[in-house]
Amino acid sequence: MRRARKVYRELGGVYPYAKRELDFETPFQLLIAVIFSAQATDVGVNKVSPALFAKMTSTTTTGTR
Repeated sequence: MRRARKVYRELGGVYPYAKRELDFETPFQLLIAVIFSAQATDVGVNKVSPALFAKMTSTTTTGTR
């Protein structure tokens, strides 16, 4: 964990104005958004994510819809 914090601080120094492009509220949503962004633009993923995340609220509901 110390190494991860060190890398995080160093990246913050190199890229002080970096911001995330994907919209998400939970780690699960981030995982899904990252998977989708491999095949589409972040803008496109952000367009469909709200409707998708409204239906897929957690890992336990993904197979029941």
